[in-house]
Amino acid sequence: MLTRFAMEKRIRVAMIDDHYIMLSSVANEAARSSDIEMVGTATDGNQLVQLVHEKHPDVVILDLKTPKGNFKPLPVVRKVIKEYPETHILVLTGLDDDLLMRYLLTAGVRGYILKGDEASQNILDAVRKIHHGEMVLSNSVTQTYIHAGGAPTPLTDQEIEILIYLAKGLENEAIGKKMDLSERRIRNALTVIYKKLEIEEGKGINRRVAAINKARALGLIPDEGI
Repeated sequence: MLTRFAMEKRIRVAMIDDHYIMLSSVANEAARSSDIEMVGTATDGNQLVQLVHEKHPDVVILDLKTPKGNFKPLPVVRKVIKEYPETHILVLTGLDDDLLMRYLLTAGVRGYILKGDEASQNILDAVRKIHHGEMVLSNSVTQTYIHAGGAPTPLTDQEIEILIYLAKGLENEAIGKKMDLSERRIRNALTVIYKKLEIEEGKGINRRVAAINKARALGLIPDEGI
């Protein structure tokens, strides 16, 4: 039986994952451990802030996918890290998105593990390491991060404004008039934006639409109708 002191020292963990088997597996493993307590679970990433506010976990295990398909992890993670700095975030996901991964690591997540990687076989060890100040990354994530040059180059306020106008359907000339810039400046700025968002040229690819979709997915610009 755990003493009161031991229980107070247990690592408080919350988990968000839309796969019941994964949730129950980690919860059962935590129940068998002497140093980790599962204090809350959810199936939707949009519940992250509420879960952290109510349960005050030391570590949150976060899947980036959501059954509703409308979870924008970057702004939500940034909010948690800013408002609840004592809570560390461990991303455990099957979503393979290199740019999002780099943004999240730059935002301050303490771990990023891809489901199926070797590191995903012992999640609680990763939780312990993160709780004690270590970073935990899948080997493939580490290699991708290094190969890509580390942190992504952030969009400037002007570039985000251009994307917002772009998402409203404005052409380059109209955007230029709105921002008091020449059409050439807008065109050059879009080239930079495509590079920062890693939108490659290719047959059948509409780079304007791809840039809007990527910026929305990252939570850098509002969704449609906002």
